[in-house]
Amino acid sequence: MILGFAHLTFGTRQFDRATELFQKSGFVLKDAYRSVPSAPAKWPLMAHHAKKHDLALLMGSVGVEIVSHDTGSIDGPAMLDFDPHSGVITLNSRDIVREGEFIAQSLPCMEVDGRIEIRGAFPKWSAQLRLVENKSAPQCQPLDIEGYSCLAFYSNNIREDVQRLVGLGAGSATEEFAVDLSGRRVNVAMLRSPGGAILELLRVNRL
Repeated sequence: MILGFAHLTFGTRQFDRATELFQKSGFVLKDAYRSVPSAPAKWPLMAHHAKKHDLALLMGSVGVEIVSHDTGSIDGPAMLDFDPHSGVITLNSRDIVREGEFIAQSLPCMEVDGRIEIRGAFPKWSAQLRLVENKSAPQCQPLDIEGYSCLAFYSNNIREDVQRLVGLGAGSATEEFAVDLSGRRVNVAMLRSPGGAILELLRVNRL
């Protein structure tokens, strides 16, 4: 079961500068990790096959994960945008009706004042999502794009949730893989929404 919103991923080739800018806008740095192995399972979603990446986890209006891959990031139009002050995440899609139906069936959420409120098991696992119809929105942006690249959610059973989301129209599901971070093992799988947005499912365990 998907338990709530984990973070919005921001990809960059300027790790230190991006981390500093988020902190200046009011975000609090919780953890930072250097040269973490990057799983080959992600490569089908990437423009380049990264082997290492730096990570920073920050808390503000929503959780943000800054990621900088050893292969850099590519420029191009992104499906996701974010207002750090209001905390509203924008998802640009060519078909917001289909994307909205998928989100409503997949996540613990409800529509409020034209926005989708993702309501997690805890208040900090919540987020606000706004769907914007954009006929020129990219359909398969890579994970290693420069900018906002991925929506991550907590799951208590990744395999079952992947199967359920694929049954609802998601695709490009990766194998489940693990990332070890300072005494924690994070199990991860990624997939694409029907409109092509990259979604990440996380389960955090202690080593």
